[in-house]
Amino acid sequence: MPDIENMPMLHLLSVAARATERVWDEVLHPIGLSSAGATALKMLAVTGPGTQSALAEASGLRAQSLGETLVKLEALGCIKQLRQGRVKIVSLSDRGAQMLERIDEAERQVLARLGVDDRFRTELRGLVCTALI
Repeated sequence: MPDIENMPMLHLLSVAARATERVWDEVLHPIGLSSAGATALKMLAVTGPGTQSALAEASGLRAQSLGETLVKLEALGCIKQLRQGRVKIVSLSDRGAQMLERIDEAERQVLARLGVDDRFRTELRGLVCTALI
């Protein structure tokens, strides 16, 4: 176990993010998704159909890793990619919409396991907003 008491704050944030993503991936694995896949599906549900670059920007995922994720999601039948001119429009399929319920349940499991409450979520959103300015 690393010496958490003496870690610099910014390194703690980085370690927490990586550890949380490992737990998230572990919980999502039985339903065939990665954290990036779950994020992409949830963001598609919020934003509606759009381009890969718009989805990358909305979700905070890197365009290249999102491209790989979309290939996997399409193979699972969770999304559709339709070409419109020179761009592809990504949208949720019926299977993807059904998968959202399983993602929500997985998220509840992870948050409960980590002891995350609404107050922490609000503070974290504030931190992320400040960091992105």
